[in-house]
Amino acid sequence: MTEKLKSIVESLSELTVLEMSELSKLLEIKWDVKATAMAVAPMQTSDNSAASNEVEEKTSFDIKVIGFDPAKKLSLIKVVREINKDLTLTSAKEFVEKSSSEQPQMLISTDKVTSEKHKKAIEEAGGKVLVS
Repeated sequence: MTEKLKSIVESLSELTVLEMSELSKLLEIKWDVKATAMAVAPMQTSDNSAASNEVEEKTSFDIKVIGFDPAKKLSLIKVVREINKDLTLTSAKEFVEKSSSEQPQMLISTDKVTSEKHKKAIEEAGGKVLVS
């Protein structure tokens, strides 16, 4: 580290929290930037146990209808109503008609097995589905 940088670090270390906050604002204005906290990835420990290397498995899957075959619209409306019992016939029809790749419609959030079953039913009824 150069003497110039050491001097700057020493000067900054003498500032109060309030002065640091003011300095941050002045630098944002001077350099036309925004100081924001960055997300920091958790550090990997040297522990090589299986527990530390496990990846958390996703347990909830969102089912979104992203389109449909117009010739099978009625079948898809019925399937949508079977999956989401809260929808009336009219709201299920509107739901299907609004679904597109530009405007995916969130149908339900469920577990992996059920989401696969619903995906298959929607596709068989002429719908295009995205599970995420």
